[in-house]
Amino acid sequence: MDKKEKNNLKKIILQKEGEILHEIKELEIKTAPIEPDCSLGRLTRLEAMQEKSINESILVKAKIRLKKIAFVLTKIDSEDYGQCSICEEEIPYGRLCIVPESTICVSCANSN
Repeated sequence: MDKKEKNNLKKIILQKEGEILHEIKELEIKTAPIEPDCSLGRLTRLEAMQEKSINESILVKAKIRLKKIAFVLTKIDSEDYGQCSICEEEIPYGRLCIVPESTICVSCANSN
């Protein structure tokens, strides 16, 4: 991978980091505790609790992805960035553009 591709990936990673941070802020608002004195009907309250549970799951996944993005930002300037951690082949540039936190290639991901 050449320097131009790495710089482009760095921009993509920083953009994705900003998107994830924004998503996390929105999800934290959506997962705030539901007030018991809020005038919701029984079914509406159950729906709200179910939606809160789903948003909490999405929030956990977003925080994990943010940690992976932060890790990749520390590794992008190293020579081994973009290499599969299993087979040590180069991860295709297109895959890294879509999922820049990838540490394994498609072949290894499919075999696991």
